[in-house]
Amino acid sequence: MAVLKLRSTIWQGLCTASAALRHLLGFEQVVIVMIDADNIDPALVPTVLLEAGSMGAISAKRAYRSGESQKWRQVAVEHALDLRVVANAVPRKNSADIALAIEAASVVARRRRGILCVASSDTDFIHLAHHARSMGWTYVGCGAADGNEALQRACTRFIPLESPTRDRGARRRARERRQKAVQARIVRLIRGLADTSGWTSVEKLREHLNTHYEGPNGRPISRTHMRRLLDRIEIVELSGPRGRRARLRA
Repeated sequence: MAVLKLRSTIWQGLCTASAALRHLLGFEQVVIVMIDADNIDPALVPTVLLEAGSMGAISAKRAYRSGESQKWRQVAVEHALDLRVVANAVPRKNSADIALAIEAASVVARRRRGILCVASSDTDFIHLAHHARSMGWTYVGCGAADGNEALQRACTRFIPLESPTRDRGARRRARERRQKAVQARIVRLIRGLADTSGWTSVEKLREHLNTHYEGPNGRPISRTHMRRLLDRIEIVELSGPRGRRARLRA
């Protein structure tokens, strides 16, 4: 029993010494994240960090920006980013990009290998990608999916990022398509349920629609929501107390 305990102690000591030696000699794989805060939407930071964290333990998270931003300050606090504001001595200069490239090159030079994750769609970092890879590093780029192809090819791996603004636009267009489909269904129902005079009950329309369509948040369409839907259709005319009947305009 004592011998087994001694062997376990010796093995733990050797593992600790090996890890320390690997760290000292630069053999340990690390992940360094550098974000071009002039080029990347702050809302994409969680995605960048999630992707980088899937590759290994992140040892540094830095963001570079040429001016102050309350939004970026907030994101930096939330995600423990080292936000570095690099003021431009002359307007329209890219001091933040240069600072990022210099510090990245310095990190690459100090270690034998690692993973350098740079979040930017700026083609100025193509040369940084080539340099990092020539030094034995894995260069992971994060940027716009429809960005420059030369930048994407320069990376060991490229991770496309979808703009939150574009996502919101896609959701808005999807809602508009869904609304048009519902309006078309309402028009067809009015034609099918109308009496000889062309009128039909709004409540009957609502009941039929609820069997084929879910309202907001997956709930049945309420009377208020039904009225709003009918009000948006230009060719629909309402009549009676509180618009209880509907027909298609001639």
